[in-house]
Amino acid sequence: MEQNFIRRIFKRILTKSGIRDMKLHGIRHTFASQLLSDGISPVYVKEQLGHSSIQMTVDIYGRWILNQNREALNRLDDDRDSNAPIRTSQKRKGTTS
Repeated sequence: MEQNFIRRIFKRILTKSGIRDMKLHGIRHTFASQLLSDGISPVYVKEQLGHSSIQMTVDIYGRWILNQNREALNRLDDDRDSNAPIRTSQKRKGTTS
């Protein structure tokens, strides 16, 4: 198929769908960044995109991976604050030791 034909069809689909004009490659980029932002494994994304190495995926989409990790760490901190166990080295009121 001719590239111009594909672009015209793609543009028509975008217009009918009410989606702003974008390049076809933008769909691929959106797909990958959405998967990573949703916490999907970078290895799975690498396989879906056909990248030759995980490093390629991380180099291109790493900012979404890091953001997800940061959010996960924040959630762990929030959980820890609300469910903080008493340390065994702390004395409890009314105990003698």
